[in-house]
Amino acid sequence: MGLEAVCTVRSGKRESAGRALLETDELLFRGEFRLKIPLAEIRDVRAKGSELTVRWSEGRAVFEIGDSAAKWADRISNPRSRIDKLDVKPGKRVAVLGITDRSFLAELRARVPKFSTGRVAAGTDLVLFGASRESSLARLGKLRDTIAPNGAIWVIWPKGRADIHEDRVRGAALKTGLVDIKVMRFSETHGALKLVIPVANRPKTDRKTAARSGRLAVLVVAVLALSPSISRADDAAAPVTHRPWWLGFGWVQGDALGGLTGPDFTVQRESIDGKRACRIGLGLNQSFNRGNDTERDEFFAGPSIETTGGDVQGSQSRYALTVLRLSQPGASRPVGFYWGIGPLIEWTHRHDHQSLTHSEYQADTLVLSYTGTFEATQTAFRAGLAGAIGVRWRIVSKVDLTAEYDQALLYEWDHTTASLDYPGSYGYRFAREAETSGLAFHARTVRIGMLFNP
Repeated sequence: MGLEAVCTVRSGKRESAGRALLETDELLFRGEFRLKIPLAEIRDVRAKGSELTVRWSEGRAVFEIGDSAAKWADRISNPRSRIDKLDVKPGKRVAVLGITDRSFLAELRARVPKFSTGRVAAGTDLVLFGASRESSLARLGKLRDTIAPNGAIWVIWPKGRADIHEDRVRGAALKTGLVDIKVMRFSETHGALKLVIPVANRPKTDRKTAARSGRLAVLVVAVLALSPSISRADDAAAPVTHRPWWLGFGWVQGDALGGLTGPDFTVQRESIDGKRACRIGLGLNQSFNRGNDTERDEFFAGPSIETTGGDVQGSQSRYALTVLRLSQPGASRPVGFYWGIGPLIEWTHRHDHQSLTHSEYQADTLVLSYTGTFEATQTAFRAGLAGAIGVRWRIVSKVDLTAEYDQALLYEWDHTTASLDYPGSYGYRFAREAETSGLAFHARTVRIGMLFNP
């Protein structure tokens, strides 16, 4: 909402006390008589003392508005756009869900040429969420977990509906730990409510702290990588007796920053000095995924929209170099537990390709259909500390069976590109490119391996 004030208005021979409201594209007065003055029709506006004088195509009105008269005159002469009121600023990471209004998307693209549609990446600054019905509000919980700690969600809903209105949006937000801080008129047919995470509930670690932690993790990696055999003085003097090979096969579960999920194969060489082992190895993760999805959206008046996603054809690769300082060597006893810690550096690449069919229905009758493609590529570099715990069983001479769980704390630098292309007469296309970074617990890995002692 814009400015609002209790005032007295004189227009022609009429005078009345009432309430003035400055909306996105009109000036309103509600008292014993009413005025609705479109901003586009205002020819002159002046402030003198406590009076605001407005002339428009149908007449003249004087608002005795007090000390804020000059502020009202400036707002009327230089109205804030809808994008300004939504607090969309260049450089912000913006995501759009459930909004198909082409004129609004054009306004948004003029401010932020690159924004995501249909998907919300972790750490997004601003989500513009079109909720066409009350059931759509169930997504607020997931959106809350995805936005940046100081980010915001604008919920935009259709006016004049009994099943969804401002109070129901506010109630659904409170249930998911969000509070509203601003309401505005989005258009003639839609309202908007701004939701944020309460300051008391936001994570204590801000971006500056995360950056400092990330630099510290990289420093630790460098020190450990240069000195993989650091141990007690008596260990350093012990001779190396043998160097077994360790082959492991496992499953990686991706993390919130976009880590890959899939099978993992690791080849590592252990250097055993009789008390501890230092393992250096290369991990490979290759996988292929397929899936499909369908979404039906009836957000704006008119035809309903259905987007059907065909099979997702994707590939992902992960290459990881690990240096683990283990608590004990292999092949030392029939059954033994061990743990290890050391630096981890990895590079990942993921590419997804999906065909989409966009359909518009009028009363469940298909009136328009066209196809397009969605493509996304993500490349990430991570560095930090890895930890492992495991158990070994001697199964035959010089061969151990191992079971191991790995976890890492990494700092990630991520580059993502995405594009949506509907060719032909429709000609709709968007593309975005984003750089993100952050500190997070990395993918969990469970492995079964074989240790071969020469």
